[in-house]
Amino acid sequence: MSSVKQTRIQGVDVFRICSGQGMSASVAPSLGACCCSIVVRVKGQPVELLHGANDFSDMPMNGRIPVLFPACGRLFADGAANRYRHRGVVYAMDRHGFAKDRAWRFVAAG
Repeated sequence: MSSVKQTRIQGVDVFRICSGQGMSASVAPSLGACCCSIVVRVKGQPVELLHGANDFSDMPMNGRIPVLFPACGRLFADGAANRYRHRGVVYAMDRHGFAKDRAWRFVAAG
């Protein structure tokens, strides 16, 4: 059975979702709901798959996986970076969208 555990790492609230099969994923809602740890079992031993997992230092992503919404990758419009066109109007948006830069909140698990 899966479970969710809340912890605090380096001053950041982290929710760890455990599968009950020895696998888990951790998410930091206040940091754009980025995935900050993925642990699987290899030959019975836990193995962390993310470089820099749970390191919330000054590096922007530092090995974490951001939510890429509403775009993934680089954007270009009219030869300019970080721009996109929608219905004939050009807008500015950082690489990978804006969801990674917004604080989320944990509502429920199921």
